[in-house]
Amino acid sequence: MNILRRLATITIAALVLLWGNGKAARAEFIVDQSQTSFNVLFNLRFTGVTGQEFTPALPSLDVVELLFDGPGGTFPPNISGQFSVGIHKGGVTGPVVGTSLPVTLLTGIFREVVRFEFLTSVSLVPGDLYLIEINRLSDPVLFFFGATDMATYPRGSAVIEGLPRSDLDLFFLEGQRSAIAVSAPRTLALFGAGLVLLSVLLKRQGRTS
Repeated sequence: MNILRRLATITIAALVLLWGNGKAARAEFIVDQSQTSFNVLFNLRFTGVTGQEFTPALPSLDVVELLFDGPGGTFPPNISGQFSVGIHKGGVTGPVVGTSLPVTLLTGIFREVVRFEFLTSVSLVPGDLYLIEINRLSDPVLFFFGATDMATYPRGSAVIEGLPRSDLDLFFLEGQRSAIAVSAPRTLALFGAGLVLLSVLLKRQGRTS
């Protein structure tokens, strides 16, 4: 009886620990391509395609992160704007091969790295050129995104109003969800099943004692 109770206690502790680690793992992703410097902010009043080219090394992506900023000053901080990102194959004029889920931002945002998740993985061809496009779904034209004028990313360039800019790169990260994040729910389910089994055994042991 004591052994079964100890096993149950250990299983519960492991389940709690794994659940906490699972939530942390889901917050991470495997970064493929990135450029994380910025010294200028561009107002999203632009017309035409605006985004960042990249050349992947991995065969798919699930996540894109970009740096956004609000207008600051005395402007109301609670005006919302909705955005998504699209992935073009081959640059500005290429077809869209994936679109992220929408994200709502408030004008009070301050130089925050914003994550865009894709419901299904976007298949990529390693070594080919792609473009991350910023889509303005609902926008009071008072949001900014971060970039650098030192062109630090060698595998693509920023695109502003439909024109590639070899002198600019956006702040961006793109990559895949971590395998740990994908497998954590399955592992949790197995621990949960083990916990149920231990509970049944404890009840049976109690009846026979």
